[in-house]
Amino acid sequence: MWERVSPPDTRNRILMAMNSLLIRAAGKWILIETGAGDKWDAKRTEIYSFDAPPRLPEKLVARGVPPEKSIS
Repeated sequence: MWERVSPPDTRNRILMAMNSLLIRAAGKWILIETGAGDKWDAKRTEIYSFDAPPRLPEKLVARGVPPEKSIS
């Protein structure tokens, strides 16, 4: 059923998102980060087919939140 929504590639992988939450509460920024990190070996990088979207710190800065102001 899900193949109609997200068709797999030739290795049966589908595109998935890792959405983080940025919360402003009590005058502080709180970051709930859901990414995969960047410490993957070559084998797992190939298995999961990680591409290179914009990095989280760049996205935070684009929204007016310097990374050092986030608590994770």
